[in-house]
Amino acid sequence: MGCKLNPFEVLMTGDIEVLNRAIEQDPELASARDQNGISLLMMALYRREDEFAESLAGRLPALDVFEAAAMGRVDLLESLLPVDRAPEPFAGDGFTPLHLAAYFRRLEVARWLLEKGADPNCAAENPSHVRPLHSAVAANADAMVDLLLSFRADPDVRQAGGWTPLQAACHRGAPAIARRLLAAGADPSLRADDGRDARALLPRDSDPAAFGLGP
Repeated sequence: MGCKLNPFEVLMTGDIEVLNRAIEQDPELASARDQNGISLLMMALYRREDEFAESLAGRLPALDVFEAAAMGRVDLLESLLPVDRAPEPFAGDGFTPLHLAAYFRRLEVARWLLEKGADPNCAAENPSHVRPLHSAVAANADAMVDLLLSFRADPDVRQAGGWTPLQAACHRGAPAIARRLLAAGADPSLRADDGRDARALLPRDSDPAAFGLGP
């Protein structure tokens, strides 16, 4: 008897045609989850295989709260989360629905979660300890940064390594986001655990003034 195909291994190769054929032959593969409980759909989204993720969503009997948040399905969240509050459920990889909405630029979902009481400063339950604002910076999502700040996200909140969102924005070469964070009160003098401040994390040959850090 041959070994059953591992859809996560195939996804990592990027061979979506092989994966689609395998799911056609064995529809249960569409519902596969890894050892941490992360679905094939979520892994497809993380790998930016959006078209494949959409096709998977159509094969599943239902989406969970994390998949719904990552795919921008506010309509589903309204039935998956209590209407009076938005608790902080954590996916198997340690992220909340708000982290996922921020990272995947799902502005409507993020607004809905925040209005229901989601914590804009909640730390991921994984070694990164990122906050939703870090997720938005990682996605270079200007509007998401603005939204989180409007709901009192702390512009100086820290993730693993002591990195603030401003430091992350500078390191990623995102001047517009850096200026937004500074306008919200981010402290450019704060240092990460390795001793570097925001200015020290700028890409080589960057103009500090473009990031709001002076000449």
